Amino acid sequence: MRINYFITQNPKNIPDGVLSQLGNKIQHALHAYTPTEQKGAKAAAQKEEAARQKEQEKLEAAQLKTQEKEQLRLQKEQEKEALRIQKAKEEEEKAAGNVFEVGSE
Repeated sequence: MRINYFITQNPKNIPDGVLSQLGNKIQHALHAYTPTEQKGAKAAAQKEEAARQKEQEKLEAAQLKTQEKEQLRLQKEQEKEALRIQKAKEEEEKAAGNVFEVGSE
């Protein structure tokens, strides 16, 4: 197993491949002393915030979709129950009508 250590005051000194793997770890330790570094830090923070917002929107959309599916399932279940009750009433009325007819003969 190969471990590389990078000690630097400027993340531009770290190879892009390594920097991309470190991601947030570098951002948390990033200090911006010059205007160029401050612009870079601000851009990184804005990019991170945009990514968080996008992830939050995806999560909310997935939750909404799940809720809609659950509502549809419950609605179908209620419709099935209403049909079952209606059929039972119709059978009961039919049976009551048959009893009446049988009793009248």
